[in-house]
Amino acid sequence: MNDVKFGCVRFEDPYQHNSGWASINGGKAFRIRGTENLPSDVVFMLNLERDLMFRCGFKSHSRYRSSEYLSLRYTSKEISPRAIENSNVTWMPYSIMNVLGVREDDWPTQVQSMSTIFGRVMKIGWDRLGLKTPPPFSLDYGVRQELAPPDDIVPRRVVNALSESTVHYIQSEVNADIYSGGYRRFQVAIPRVKHAINILNSFMPSSDWKLVGKKSLPVSSESIVNWLREQEGCVLARIVVNELNPALGRLINFGSGQDSRRWVTMDELVWLSELGNVQILEAYVSKGFIENQKIKDLIEPIKELGDVADLSVSLGLFMESFWVGAAKTLAPRPEVLKEKFSANSSRPFYKARDLMSCLDAAISLQAAGVHVVGYGKGKIGFLTDLDDYEVGRICAKLGLIPPALNIQNPDYLDYTKPIDVLLGMTLKSDTELLLDTDKNVLETIL
Repeated sequence: MNDVKFGCVRFEDPYQHNSGWASINGGKAFRIRGTENLPSDVVFMLNLERDLMFRCGFKSHSRYRSSEYLSLRYTSKEISPRAIENSNVTWMPYSIMNVLGVREDDWPTQVQSMSTIFGRVMKIGWDRLGLKTPPPFSLDYGVRQELAPPDDIVPRRVVNALSESTVHYIQSEVNADIYSGGYRRFQVAIPRVKHAINILNSFMPSSDWKLVGKKSLPVSSESIVNWLREQEGCVLARIVVNELNPALGRLINFGSGQDSRRWVTMDELVWLSELGNVQILEAYVSKGFIENQKIKDLIEPIKELGDVADLSVSLGLFMESFWVGAAKTLAPRPEVLKEKFSANSSRPFYKARDLMSCLDAAISLQAAGVHVVGYGKGKIGFLTDLDDYEVGRICAKLGLIPPALNIQNPDYLDYTKPIDVLLGMTLKSDTELLLDTDKNVLETIL
């Protein structure tokens, strides 16, 4: 893939895709009349979402990738007119372009910046993961294909436990009238490289599970943590939550994110037992832990960079796609499985680590006076009536990354800290400096 060129296209009308702007490998943007002006030796990211790609004949295409190909959208998702009509909330956009501080109406800069980032992210995949060709659907699915072995063959009962304990996003409980309060809705992110390493830098369960005898289960919330420490593998537990801390119960909103929510991982079990009254009804423990050598080999040199790694937007996007990919399941193999079932046993544990880190940030944001509405995949959404300067100040205090806010004098930053250096570039919408810094960091690992 080292000789593949990458580009970006912004069609003026994604439904017609007959004119717009394009850039190749970060080169100068040029006008196009349509796809007939796009060279066939370049893989282009388009400003079309996946469903529109399908409708326009671009599904499973060798040359085109959707705006959702990376872990964060290339351009902001359009908010439905009905959603806007039924609320008094201003939705602040959050996309790669917003992270880089590129104006929504500056299409030449958009395609030039995005083709630069797209190419750099894919170069990391080629150099660090050995991707031979750009994966067709999304980068995270390509990551999962590279992370052999295939999914584990496990009993159906364990598959159900793994499935119910996998939650992608928590929608926090809020008062119904909050959306008529004239707030702005923001999304902010935990530094992506730091977050990915925190998720990936751990042992995962083996594929063999054993059912814990009922007499061996802890009988009270107070004894759960000590019981978990005694286990020699990862734990899945079927629980009943009888009561939660009233200050945090709405944030946790246990049951959100799943049609059926009886099972949890040990990470969540620790939290819940410390914040409420929890009863364990049933539990499985893996027969030991495993460590994925490919994951370890990838993150070790990145860990050596420390906090400086998060100064690279490209590396952050790659690492986010990497951990999301590691948590995906592969397509079923009926010719192998027959009457058996397969699952990625690590999936709920990766997702739980993500949600627990997001919950930590959500608790801090709530304490800072904003209204948290949800969290997951390294991001936290909240409503606030604070101005941009104050939103930036809160993010700086908590070490979170907002979209570019065009604040020219964020005097609350400490530029001796790498995270504050990143915040300074982001808050000032300094696209050029963000891209130059991104390049400099990548040169130390590629």
